[in-house]
Amino acid sequence: AIRMYSFVPLAYIFCVFYTASCRYANETEEAQFLRLITSQATKGTPHERMVNNTVYIYLELYQLVDVDEKQGLLTAKFWYFCYYYIDSVRWNVTENQITVVQLPKDTFWVPDIVGFEIAQVMDTDSIEYQAVFPNGLIATESSMKNWKISCGFDVQRFPRDESECNISLGQWYSRSLSYNLKYERMMYPEDAMSLRFFSPNDQWELVGAPIVTETANPDSNKDDNQRLSVVFSIRIRRRSQYFMNVLVVPTVTISILSCLTFAIPAESGEKISLAITILLSQVVNLLVLNDILPSSSLYFPLLGQYALLTITLISASVISAVFVINIHNMDERRKIPKWINTVLRSPMLSMIGVRPLSGRRVRPQISQGSVATLTENDATPVESIAAKIENPEERATWMQVATLFDRIQLIVYSVIILAVSIDFLARIKGN
Repeated sequence: AIRMYSFVPLAYIFCVFYTASCRYANETEEAQFLRLITSQATKGTPHERMVNNTVYIYLELYQLVDVDEKQGLLTAKFWYFCYYYIDSVRWNVTENQITVVQLPKDTFWVPDIVGFEIAQVMDTDSIEYQAVFPNGLIATESSMKNWKISCGFDVQRFPRDESECNISLGQWYSRSLSYNLKYERMMYPEDAMSLRFFSPNDQWELVGAPIVTETANPDSNKDDNQRLSVVFSIRIRRRSQYFMNVLVVPTVTISILSCLTFAIPAESGEKISLAITILLSQVVNLLVLNDILPSSSLYFPLLGQYALLTITLISASVISAVFVINIHNMDERRKIPKWINTVLRSPMLSMIGVRPLSGRRVRPQISQGSVATLTENDATPVESIAAKIENPEERATWMQVATLFDRIQLIVYSVIILAVSIDFLARIKGN
């Protein structure tokens, strides 16, 4: 009985090894290959086994979803791909006919790469596995990303403005001593993001998407202790036709129409009402512009500057209209200054639509009845009667003075408004 019990442990060990051998013997060639690849994930430090000790990232722009200038956010959709190479997982496709191996997502080491300008990650369509390819490429992450990116928009030349937004994808807690970070141009060898599947936006035009590799946030003077990052730049230009039609053209047109304030006669009673109406319309345009653009003092738009300047000029025209109406209604018994009479006699006034005064004396026409009446009351001869009632030289009236001021202000104001408008349109057009 004692001898019999001594063989029990040996029998148990034999059964264990026999079961294991049977399991591996019945295991398919594909399963054995998969187990072999998986075992490489736990063998040594990944940094020591990576080819050139380098991690590669690939970014492809699919769509500009939204641009929010007020919040300083650009929403875009990308295809993000992160991978590296390990020689020990290479295999020959012709031997086992396996072109790709899919493993659970955390099987191989995942680099600590983050986006520094990403304010929010929206819906992400990610592939929940890691892929290993025959050339030793290990794709640790492959997914469609919807990112909200913090961005400063230069709206100075609105609505023909251009802006540039940067995305920095770099190391978080690792440094260049751990591994290198590069952008590998897989099927798109240019120094720019791939745009093969880019979908155009109806409000913004993509100017370019260049790539700049740089070193950021150095922690010391040593080159091997720096945080590496790859900077992707997105340059966009606003499609200006809509805002030119609904905002710029009405603003400029209303500003030019304000010149009519000085062309309306003072006796009509509509000078001030027209000026105030135009002033209010420009204020409304400025408020609409404020709702569209960010509240930034760094990039105040030229359209806003133009609207403020025209509001100031139109306010001055309201004051001028009040001044002209007061002159028009001035008491006729009040004497007009001599220099104004001199100006009103200038023949140059006809060029601005004002009739110049005549400097000759006017002899009135006297009827026979008037002569008879005068001779009965006065013994003075008839020839001397006309000399006594001869009128003095023609003098100006306050209404003529008001008309003169209106014409002069119309010319000066029109020149200023046209010069400001032409300069504004030339500056937003740019080169």
